Amino acid sequence: MDDSDSVYYSCEDFSDSETISSNDRRKRHYHYQNWRQIKIFNNNEELVEFIGKNWSKWRRNDNEKYLKQYYRCNKVKRKDKQCRARIFTSYDKFSKLIHLYKNNENHNCDKIISTNKRLAKELKNKIISLIEEKQKPKQIYEKLKKEGNVLKQTQVYSVIRRNKLKNIAKQK
Repeated sequence: MDDSDSVYYSCEDFSDSETISSNDRRKRHYHYQNWRQIKIFNNNEELVEFIGKNWSKWRRNDNEKYLKQYYRCNKVKRKDKQCRARIFTSYDKFSKLIHLYKNNENHNCDKIISTNKRLAKELKNKIISLIEEKQKPKQIYEKLKKEGNVLKQTQVYSVIRRNKLKNIAKQK
């Protein structure tokens, strides 16, 4: 199906910056999205193959006529800032056809910086190896920071403490 045959569908979503409190009488901020139909599937297997690991379920809207399943881009973590690209499937309850719609937003997941504050396993293993070399925690922290790793000193102490507890448990 080319762009000239596309069917446009409009929907309103709440924006990420929605702020409503009981004391404040502001209107909700809506983000209007234009959806266009990109494909029609005959069965669920074709849909699952198309979605693959690129999209994951986001929310669901059930109605008398149809069931809408919204999907989000899967390249960023679920609890992190989200990519603006979305798709949704419309399961018609009277026919077996599955309509796939996509919004007009481009993928911006490459520009999103992760806010994950957990240490990577490689970094934890490096801290443990430096402890085994009898280096002090502050020296380890300064050495890792010079290498360009973003971490807090408390994270280094936490890894060391967990490692000591793990070693004590192994000895028993």
